[in-house]
Amino acid sequence: MSLRLKIVTGCKHVKGKEVYIDKGDKPGTLKFKTGLFSSSTLSVAGLDWQEAATRSAGKAAAGAIIGGALTGGIGLLAGAAIGGRKKDASTAVITFEDGQRLYVKATGKDFEKLQTWL
Repeated sequence: MSLRLKIVTGCKHVKGKEVYIDKGDKPGTLKFKTGLFSSSTLSVAGLDWQEAATRSAGKAAAGAIIGGALTGGIGLLAGAAIGGRKKDASTAVITFEDGQRLYVKATGKDFEKLQTWL
């Protein structure tokens, strides 16, 4: 089962807005598909994880206002907590044999799957 990931920063090997990644035929390789006819198997030199999360202050404030208006003080706290939840902005960095790097948005589970394929 392939992974469908959004490309943050492409490279000369993989271009586009999103990529489908599958396990390669040989150890240390991955298959990349970006279009209908654009597919390639590439050797991977490294795989890194850059964990990041963002929190929207505007959504937290809006949640607090709506929660407070509907239910009072408790709703104010609950609305702020729900509106200000963290959004995962983590990336996986795939380094190819020639030093080129591909940055893709990925969850922790996506990263673990990529690791097992290599």
